[in-house]
This record gives sequence, structure tokens and C-alpha cells, in this order.
Amino acid sequence: MTALVPLVALWSAGLLLLRCWGPDVDRKPARWPPAAAESIGLGVAVSYLVFLWGVWVRPAGASWLAVVPTLAACACLLRRRRAEGTEGAAPAAPWTLGEKGTALAVAFVLATLLALLFATPLLDWDARILWALKAKILAAERTLVSDTFRDPYRLHIHPRYPLLVPWLASLPAQVAGRFREAHFQAVAALAALLGVLQLYRMARSWGSRQAALLAALLLVLTAGWQRSLFAAGVELWLSLFLLLGVQALWRWLERGHAADLCLAGVYLFGCASVKNEGLVLAASLVAGLGLVLLARGWGGRRDLAALLGLPAVWCALMSVWWWHVRFIPPVSDENYLARLRPENLPEALGRLPLLARELAAHALDVGTWHLIWVTLPIVCFLVWRRGARSDPQGLLLVATCALYGAAIAAVYLFTPWRDPALQIQVTFDRVFLPLLPLAVLLILRAAPCRPRA
Repeated sequence: MTALVPLVALWSAGLLLLRCWGPDVDRKPARWPPAAAESIGLGVAVSYLVFLWGVWVRPAGASWLAVVPTLAACACLLRRRRAEGTEGAAPAAPWTLGEKGTALAVAFVLATLLALLFATPLLDWDARILWALKAKILAAERTLVSDTFRDPYRLHIHPRYPLLVPWLASLPAQVAGRFREAHFQAVAALAALLGVLQLYRMARSWGSRQAALLAALLLVLTAGWQRSLFAAGVELWLSLFLLLGVQALWRWLERGHAADLCLAGVYLFGCASVKNEGLVLAASLVAGLGLVLLARGWGGRRDLAALLGLPAVWCALMSVWWWHVRFIPPVSDENYLARLRPENLPEALGRLPLLARELAAHALDVGTWHLIWVTLPIVCFLVWRRGARSDPQGLLLVATCALYGAAIAAVYLFTPWRDPALQIQVTFDRVFLPLLPLAVLLILRAAPCRPRA
């Protein structure tokens, strides 16, 4: 349990940052659940940025100082709840039998998956060789300025991959004095729990409590999501940061506060710091915001400032990591940008029939994805018909999913792999998992449900 002290420190630091970010970051907070996902996501992203700057704090000793900000954070929460109680707000509706049953089902599935996760060793190749190994290295060296990352002759897989999750998993190991697989598994479990919690909060803002619980249940019952949790996949953190970024942009579309836009930039930095696909996801979300602004009517300087300010914040934070990448040798031959040339276009177009068959086969895998990817185009069409003025939040999800899917399809077309079908088979579940929570939200958005209680 002592090894979890750094995670508590990140939560308390993120909560205090969220409270200090602006007096109106969350104007209408739900009494339950608390904004744990936003707090931990903000604390992780900011602390990782501090690590990239070269500032290292010894977790074994200094993390115990988390007790003070944790008590302060609890006091802030208590004061906030008392303030809400004195505003004359209507009490929350009592839970019905169906809602209690759905909540118990979600809790049972999560408890079962977490028990299986900690009862077995890391079996996934990527988790062991790519991510957990980097966590073990960072737990021992605590810096990126070392031969491990800068010497091209070291046996190191994909050294240019972002390191947010390995760095986060190294913190408990530094406190415990040695690296254990359970430390990496605990970080994956935390992302899974926070992802379900964040999905529920976002769905709750749209519909009834029962509808939000059913959305959470659909997520945890999807075999693709279960496999990612069982494999301690870093895609769970990718999904979490994407949800947090989407929620911050929802608030900005509703209120237009600059604090929400800056907060979205921080979450996009966290998304891009998980793995390379996060860079594409962040760019897709920014481009999707531009499409929404154009569709609902250009707002002049305000919209232009948003389209320039959001990527500016994100890229300014990412520049610290890109500075480190300059000193890390490229040892992978998967240089996709170098393949985007006119002379490679005939070969890419010749792959279209094969890629269409393979992508359709994986999308129609009912055992892994149920009917989510099959119904998603229909749902996107229904949300699109409502228009950006009546449903800018749903349209942002549609645009993000469409742009990210198109970007991944282009990667598959211009891939340096000799067998694109094999690449799709290996990577499809991991690449498209971050879109799963967005797809669940879109299904809820298109389905008729009673107003929020």
C-alpha cells in the first residue's frame, strides 16, 4: 500500500490545480461521482511535464508530503458540498431497483476483471517488452538523459515512443524499492476505473442515470475493452485522456471560457504522451473542433483564437518531449511519414480492396466488438442530421471519430509492412480502442432517453 502514495500525491496535486485553474471550471458539478478522473488526469499530465523538464523528486520520501495537499483537497470538497447544500438545489432522485442492479453489474464485471488482472502475470508482449520494461528502466535510472535511451546499440524497443505510462508505473516501484509487475498492472487498473467513471459522468450530463449506467455497462462488457484491461494496455490511458479532452471542449463550446480551452490542451498533451496514436487522436480532436465551428457558423475572432490557441498550448507542452526525441536515435524502420510520397500512391491504391476486406472483417467481429462498429456509421448519420447548432457536442464526437478513422486508414495504406493484412490483424484492436468510449457516448446520444433526473 505504501507504493500507492505517489498516486495519491498526483490525485491531490491535480485536484488542487483543478480548483485553482479557475473559479468556474465545473459550474454544475455532480454530487457523485467526484471529479476523480479530471483531477488525476491533470495531476499526471502536469507531473509528467515536470519530469520531462528534468526535475526529479524522490517519491520514497517527498511523496509523503501528499498528506498535506490531500487533507486540503478533502477540505475543499467538503466546503464545496456544503456550499451546494445551501444553494437550495433539488435533492438527487433516489436510486431505482433497475439502477441498483445495473450499477452492481458494472461493479461485478470490473471486480472480476481486476481480480484476473492481478492474479496472472503480464502475458501481453507489448506490455512486457515495450511498456513494463521502460517502467523498470525509469524506476532504476529516473532520467531520460542516459545511454539507455540515447545509445543506439542498446537493446531497446521503440525508444522514441512516449513514456507517460512507463514513468507513471515507475513511481510506485521507486517507493517500494524494486519493480513489480503489479505496479504496472495497478496503473492500468487505475486507468480502467477512471475511464468508466468519466464515461458515466459524461453520459450522465446527457441523459438519465439508468442510461448512463447502461453506457458504462456496455463499455465494460465489450470484449475488446476487457482484453485491453487484462493485458494492462496503455490504450486505457489514451481513452481516458481523450475523454477528458472532449469534456473540456464540451464546456468551452457551451460557455466559451479560455480556462476550459487551456485545460483541453493539457489533456491533449497527456493523450499524445501515452503513445504515437495519441498524437493522431489529439490532431483529430482539434480538426474536429474546427469542423464543428464551421458547421455551426463561424464566430470570428473567438473561434479563430480557439483554433490557434488549443494546438498552441498542446504543441508548447509537447515541445519538451520533442526536444528529448532529438537525442534518441530512430531504430525502427516504421517511418510512415517518409512513405507519404506520390510514387507510393499506386501501391497504396492497390491495397484498397485488401484493406477494405480486412477492416470490415475486424469491425464485424461480434465476439470482440458486439455491434458497436456496425451501428456507429448509422449513429453518426443521425447525430449529423441534427446539425451543429442543436448538437455541437455530438457533432464533435462524430468529427473526431471520422477524422481519426481516416488517418488510420491512410497509415494502413502507406504502411512499410510487407503484409498489411497482418498489420491490421495485430493492431486493429489496440488502434481503435480509444474510440470505443466515444462510440458508446454517440450510441447514447442517438438513442431516445428521458431527461436527466
